[in-house]
Amino acid sequence: MSKDLWLFLGAVVSATFAIARLSLIQQRASAEQMMEFLDRLVERQGHQYDRLGAALESLQAGMVEVNVVLRRWADAMRAQFSSGGDPWESP
Repeated sequence: MSKDLWLFLGAVVSATFAIARLSLIQQRASAEQMMEFLDRLVERQGHQYDRLGAALESLQAGMVEVNVVLRRWADAMRAQFSSGGDPWESP
């Protein structure tokens, strides 16, 4: 083979490797961006779960308080009804 053909083949192989390398670099950058996005998403969901947990604890405390008030009201109604009074009058 002639020297020019070897030079052409060398240039083609070099260009092919350069394109493959650039492609791999772009693929790595895309993968890193995707991982960063997923990390941020997981962190954001963690914060939302924390806020949801706090809201549920607050709701639970409110429900306990409502149950106490309803129990007292029912006891007062029961006591008034058992004493012969009108249960619809305020105690």
